[in-house]
Amino acid sequence: MVRLRRQSWFVEQKPDSEDLIDTAQLTKHETLDLQNNSLSFEIPDGIGKLVNISTLSLSLNKLSGGIPLSIQNLTNLETLELENNNGLSEGKIPDWLKNQTALLFLDLSMNKLEGSFPQWLADLKIETIIFSDYRLSGSLPPSLFQSISLSVLALSRNNFSGQIPDMLGETWVMTLMLTENNFSGSRTLLEQAIRRSSIFFRQSQKLKAFNLSYNDISGLIPQSFGNLEKVEILDLSHNNLSGEIPQTLSKLSKLNVSELKNNKLTGRIPESPQLDRLNDPNTYANNNKLCGMQIQEPCSTQTKQPEEDKEETVF
Repeated sequence: MVRLRRQSWFVEQKPDSEDLIDTAQLTKHETLDLQNNSLSFEIPDGIGKLVNISTLSLSLNKLSGGIPLSIQNLTNLETLELENNNGLSEGKIPDWLKNQTALLFLDLSMNKLEGSFPQWLADLKIETIIFSDYRLSGSLPPSLFQSISLSVLALSRNNFSGQIPDMLGETWVMTLMLTENNFSGSRTLLEQAIRRSSIFFRQSQKLKAFNLSYNDISGLIPQSFGNLEKVEILDLSHNNLSGEIPQTLSKLSKLNVSELKNNKLTGRIPESPQLDRLNDPNTYANNNKLCGMQIQEPCSTQTKQPEEDKEETVF
């Protein structure tokens, strides 16, 4: 990877942002990585002349204006990282991205873009989509969860609402981050997917991070979550989940982070070598009547472990 330093391509004495990049020096490069350099100008149209670029990273700067249309000339572009440039304000996700058929990694998070999640983006053969800390709203396209190429989907801290399509039951995503949105209802999110749990969990056994915190999900935690064999992070905190924590979660041998606080959960916390190590009381704080060794709260002799063989329960 070629990382170009600021002094190698800036013409500091020229005030026009179009002249700040000497594109003649860069046309043979495949990677332009200038993240975290305090750059504070508009992305120049001349960026589209760097036709050999496969990685363009301008993250963690102070760029302003829109995302230039000329970037669509970068037909070899596989990675586009523009996150955390609070001055970028295209208004919506640029439509011309639909023509970037080589694109595998797209991170536009922490900008001022707004609007809905476009159908054409759900149909791209892309591996990573990170749109956290946006102003996106509306529902998500059903085909988004049917992609066999998508492995990371991060849409936290937006204004998405309603039900996630039942196609979630067909997802191949390994990291799914949906925290701090407006998904709600007792028959929302995973209900349809869990009804098709034989499909969902066969394909989702690769899932490593699952975050649905800070929504308004109600109902019981599904027993089938115990089949998420690879999951390392499970965050269901700050919802309205009720009932007991399924004993099946004791099968999650790779779980390193579990967050269930601020719900309405009751009963005995399941025990296992892995769950017993997750003994921070804050993990389970602000629930109804939880007990167990993890929070040093003894259970009465009448308190039963949640049963595994009951019929599947859904949100």
